Amino acid sequence: MKGKLNLFQAAMIRWREMHPYNAVHVVHVPRPMDAARLEAGIRRRLEELGLTGLGLDRRRLRYEWSGGGSAATIAALAGGADPLATLHGEIERQLNLAFPTEGRFDPFRFFAVVDEKSFHLGIAYDHFVAGGDSIVLLLQRFVEDYCGVERSGPALPVPTLYPPKYRHLFARQAVPLVKGLASLRTLIASCRRSVRPRYASSGDGYNGVAFFRLDSGEHTKLARTARDWEMTQNDLFLSILLWILSPRVAERREAKRRRELGVASIVNVRRDFGAKAANGFVPLLASFRIAHPVPPGIGLRELASFVHAETSHVKRG
Repeated sequence: MKGKLNLFQAAMIRWREMHPYNAVHVVHVPRPMDAARLEAGIRRRLEELGLTGLGLDRRRLRYEWSGGGSAATIAALAGGADPLATLHGEIERQLNLAFPTEGRFDPFRFFAVVDEKSFHLGIAYDHFVAGGDSIVLLLQRFVEDYCGVERSGPALPVPTLYPPKYRHLFARQAVPLVKGLASLRTLIASCRRSVRPRYASSGDGYNGVAFFRLDSGEHTKLARTARDWEMTQNDLFLSILLWILSPRVAERREAKRRRELGVASIVNVRRDFGAKAANGFVPLLASFRIAHPVPPGIGLRELASFVHAETSHVKRG
């Protein structure tokens, strides 16, 4: 097979052996749905981009897009009285529905929640095949084809199906790699200080979906707060996550050792691979971790200042 899974893809393969490791993206299309035309457009695009005939050798961690015809179909669901509730239910179902684990298979599933004058188009995909940024561009192609949009700017780039592996990244970033290895001891010590919540059923990996949205005013306020506090919005999100999770694991405050609460952030490192990976279809990801005891009464700004200092250190390194 032509391609070898990168480090993050290999991790995803191990995760999906325990539970489906899928992702779902949805776009709202403000047009009536013509299922036959939409299916034909999706099939044509997948074939044109070479995103058909996927083969996976799980043991050797290799994969190949062999091309050929697409048999993509769209599962159409009536929106009914509450289209968003139908949509959320289907997203949840798709997240927990396994793809095949070996051989040749289609790593994409399409669905639509249909209203009278519009529809939501969703794609569920086996996450090891693609990063979210790649899927966004793919959905954009589908919608532009369906709506007959003529692009005035440059054409969307054709995805590279076999981009460079992480060893190329390590070669390009040798100094940060050495520094990172030197910091492993600190990371391990932090993990040992962090709480491990006990779950009622550790074998139940079912993924639920909670949906909320920020209106434009709320997002403007969030962006302004991050700017006034001189940090990124991601810093603020991580701080809010620590802040609201803390009361749910309050028992850690009585523990002898594991008193900290840890959260992690996934990072898109595509730019660090250089020009050859710019249009890579596969996920090129890394992560970092933040831990803090989050004592009772701590203010969000104080916690956010700590998080910002930690993420700034990660970025410098």
